[in-house]
Amino acid sequence: MFLGDFTGDGIKDILVTIDSGGSGAFTFNYVYSFVNNQARVLFDFNKYNEQNTYSVTYLDYYKVNVYSPATGQAYIVDISNRDADYLSQIYDEKGILKQPVQGMFDGVSGFYPVDMDRDGVYEIQAYQKISGLYHADSFGYIINTLQWDKDKFSIWQQWMAIYGSEPSK
Repeated sequence: MFLGDFTGDGIKDILVTIDSGGSGAFTFNYVYSFVNNQARVLFDFNKYNEQNTYSVTYLDYYKVNVYSPATGQAYIVDISNRDADYLSQIYDEKGILKQPVQGMFDGVSGFYPVDMDRDGVYEIQAYQKISGLYHADSFGYIINTLQWDKDKFSIWQQWMAIYGSEPSK
């Protein structure tokens, strides 16, 4: 639980994060306002997860395209440093896909209050894991920074944080 002003009205709101306890490390996240002792849900993770989906599409030459319909942003992940056995499942010897392959994404698995612009009003960073052939085949995370926009949280900034790898030998 975290108390902080997310709406800019000078009144502290309540951020609640509950760990799922499962191996996927999902979280259940809510932000509530209690202005004039009236409870109001400002953020519900279920609605967020429904609105923030991604396409994860393998491309020729050891690349993966991660696309966010919510923002129109695309991220290209280079997977050429992956194990040869892994790559041979997907690509021929010239680096061309053997067949179309889709990866996957998770719902929110990290939800953190941040004050990015140091104005005393908190934003939220929501993390969603991006994976390939199976859940443990993770490429990294989409990180959306959400900011209060009149009557709802909206994506203010979006990044993809990509896991590093050992350099090729």
